[in-house]
Parts: sequence; structure tokens; C-alpha cells
Amino acid sequence: MESLWRSKKGGKHKAVEESEDEDAAAEAEEPEFDPVPYQRLMEQALEHLQHELAGVRTGRAQPGLIENILVDAHGEHMPVKACGTVTVRNPQLLAVSLYDAELGAAVVKAIRNSPLSLNPAHEGNEVLVQLPRQTKDNIEKMIKLVAVEAEGAHQSIRRARQKGMDAIKKAFKAASADDKKRTEKEFQKLHDQFVADIERLIKLKDAELREHVH
Repeated sequence: MESLWRSKKGGKHKAVEESEDEDAAAEAEEPEFDPVPYQRLMEQALEHLQHELAGVRTGRAQPGLIENILVDAHGEHMPVKACGTVTVRNPQLLAVSLYDAELGAAVVKAIRNSPLSLNPAHEGNEVLVQLPRQTKDNIEKMIKLVAVEAEGAHQSIRRARQKGMDAIKKAFKAASADDKKRTEKEFQKLHDQFVADIERLIKLKDAELREHVH
């Protein structure tokens, strides 16, 4: 009897240990999803949009108006500011001092084909951009440029969302459907907040520009 009791006692103890091991294993296998990397991608998209919108202004010439226009140079796409230094010559004139004079034609083409529809001129190592007096048509062109920048930000945030959703799907592959849906819902709220921030910025910039439409 004594040996049997000991055997049962030992078996019970072993069962408890196995149960504890299973609990520890379950905790170790609990799905892990870190939203921070994807949140940072969304923040970068929003920060980039803020920077771009700051350069879209009425009135005096501002370097930001053209320095981020993409130029097709040597088979690569780079902003005007990477092709030369943009300075203000007078309230209606911007000058791009080219790092390489051979980029002049490409810079002229990029600025001319941008939503701003400006008419730059290539002179030696410079590209000169004469800004027209503000008219309703010019303001409307700026509003179109804002829309282009907004769509770019939306696309960046959508890509970040998709990457996050893919990560959730992978992390919760063996978890319950409820846990997965709960995490997706929380991540979607994060995405929606950034979308709302974009819409707020665009609405403010649109109102700012339309103040000059007479």
C-alpha cells in the first residue's frame, strides 16, 4: 500500500508539472504583434505630407513650391532640390542653381509637367522659374497639386496598413479568431486616425488657398 500511495503521489506530482509546463508553453506561444513599426510608417507619411503642403503657398515665391517635384534624371527619380539649390530671386522668381548643367532639360521638363503648369527656362547652370501673378486659375492648379500630395500620403498609409494586417495574420495564425479580429480592429482604428489627420490637413490647406480665389 505504501509503495502504491507513493506511486500515485508521484504520478499526481508529475501531472501537475506537466500541466504547469503546458501553461508555460501556451504563454510562450501567445501571439505577438507590435504595431509600432507600422505606426511609424504612417507617421512618416503624415510628416512628409505636412512638409509638402508647407511649400504650397500663395503670394511670394517659396522654394518649397518646386523643390520636391520629381525629376527623371539618369534613369532615376529625384526631387528638384537634389538636382540643385532652389533660391528666391525676387517675389515672383525662383532659381535652381544646378549641380550638373546637364540636368537642366530634365528639371525644366519636370517643372513644366507638374500640376503647377509653370514655364521654366534653362539658362547656363540655372533653371529660372517665373511665377505668374496669382489668379483663380493658378490657385486651382495649386489645389490640384495638394490633391496629388494627399493621394500619395493615402497610398503610403494604405501600404503600411496592409503590412500590419499581414503581420497580424501571421502572428495569429494559430490563435482564436476573436483575438485576431480584436487586434485587427485596434489596428484599423490606428489607420483611421491617420486618414482623419490627412483629411484635416488637406481641408485646412484647401481653405487657405481658396481664400485667394476671387
